[in-house]
Amino acid sequence: MNRNNLKILYFSCEDVPASHAGAVHTFEVAKNLVRLGHSVTLFSLRREDQTAYDIVDGVEIIRVWQKVMSIKLPLISILYLSSLLRRHFDIVMERYITAGGLGAIYSFIKRTPLVLEVNSPHVEEIIYRWNITSPIIKAPLRHWVKFQFSQSKGNITTIPTIVPDFSKDRTYLIYWGADHKMFGRHLKNTETADEFIKRYRLKGKFLILFVGSFREWQGIYDLPDIIEMTSKIVPNAFFLLVGGGGEEAKLMNYIHERGIGKYCLYLGPQPYSLIPYIMALSDVGLAPFNASHYKPLEDFGFFWAPSKLMEYLASGLPVVVSRYDTLEKILGHGERGILVTPDRPSEYAEAIKLLYKEPSLRDKLSENAIRYISDEQSWQKHTEALEKVLIKVVDEN
Repeated sequence: MNRNNLKILYFSCEDVPASHAGAVHTFEVAKNLVRLGHSVTLFSLRREDQTAYDIVDGVEIIRVWQKVMSIKLPLISILYLSSLLRRHFDIVMERYITAGGLGAIYSFIKRTPLVLEVNSPHVEEIIYRWNITSPIIKAPLRHWVKFQFSQSKGNITTIPTIVPDFSKDRTYLIYWGADHKMFGRHLKNTETADEFIKRYRLKGKFLILFVGSFREWQGIYDLPDIIEMTSKIVPNAFFLLVGGGGEEAKLMNYIHERGIGKYCLYLGPQPYSLIPYIMALSDVGLAPFNASHYKPLEDFGFFWAPSKLMEYLASGLPVVVSRYDTLEKILGHGERGILVTPDRPSEYAEAIKLLYKEPSLRDKLSENAIRYISDEQSWQKHTEALEKVLIKVVDEN
């Protein structure tokens, strides 16, 4: 085995390449491992418009059907595992999901070490979302998760609370990344940005950007108060709302019922290639997370390192973000953004006002954010940290 050229089998329930957070994460990790000299076979979800086999940026991609009625169930593709069992890999990686575990099965059969990427306490999320109360159902779900973590020789996560206690001694804290080359303030002075400003008549506006999937825990029901309060104390304040998939229709109806629709524009989902330009031309990035709307975040701590927050920072966008431990660490305890109390719209409005009145503060936060992503949290840096874990696990196996 060559430690500088590991043969890596990577299981993911994401449809790569694609522009949503999980797919971006998966593919960035895979292609950056290839850039570091390793061989990566990515076993992933297949969309109807995708081929079953592909090689992209040096990554071998095997795509299989993993959904039943829009629900991800990677275990249904277990029949495809037999072909992989005939091949040799030095290490297995898997994005942890309750209905996953193909990596754990491969690891168990082949005695190949396994590393899990853990983004959430997924089984507990399922129990909460589906309101599962029966021990007869909860027990096997948790038992299956215990098998996955028992098989794992290393866990990559952003917060240790979402890893079972018995597996914490082999857990490594690594924040997710962003593409620092794709984002940047220089994009503000481009034809694409100019056309966007003209199309939506945004010239002269102080632009506050919210990007998300419009879930309750993202603070969308704090947005109306934030918009109204900010409009009273910040001249020309204007909110751009980008994304979709949650409660956006209900939110916009509420905004218009309150008569504050003139202070914001809902743009819906936008092409991922356009997002860097929207971030570059904005003045403030807003992330009013509110864990009180999602019990697992209250039980385990704020376990997400949201991709859009990392991309805000990569773009050099001054941010106003809720004060949770994980987010506070990402923002360097205030060096890279303003932290405010969750569920306090007035504090968000005052923070936006501060950024409006102090361009020098915006410049300082912007410079610190760009430096942080490029020096510490680019996808390249993330993968270099991951590589050290993979090599350590292989050496200890």
